[in-house]
Amino acid sequence: MGLTNSKLMIEALYIISQDGIPIYSYSEMNSTDMDIDVLFSGLITAIKKFLIEINVGEVQQFATESHQVQIYSKQNYAVVFIFNTESNITKEKGERLYSIIHEELGDSLEMFEASKGDLGNELNTLLTIAVSKSLEKWKKYLKQSEVQKKIRESLW
Repeated sequence: MGLTNSKLMIEALYIISQDGIPIYSYSEMNSTDMDIDVLFSGLITAIKKFLIEINVGEVQQFATESHQVQIYSKQNYAVVFIFNTESNITKEKGERLYSIIHEELGDSLEMFEASKGDLGNELNTLLTIAVSKSLEKWKKYLKQSEVQKKIRESLW
């Protein structure tokens, strides 16, 4: 898919079931290693559930020295983005990507829930297409945002 460039620095995207099962993953950070997907999905799910259990609330984002992680939860799944910190992706831009993905994935995720987690080739293909379309829409949104920012700056 080639999503990393100077304007779009999303390094990974995960869709995780409420039970911590990786439904879909895309990563430019490492190969498509299923063990990493399972470990990362389990880690995110454990952190989310632990923080809720101790009444701290649900985690929405955190950062490391080199990456920013944004987590968007729905009732039956979570979408997790990992951005390079140099990309300066704001929460607003992450929320926009999430809303686009949620819109594109609606039917695919209902199919996943109906299949009781059995991710067949057909569903994986649908998810790949939906995520690809979502990322293209998000690229357009980022370009429009940049143009609007330049127009505002030129007015001052």
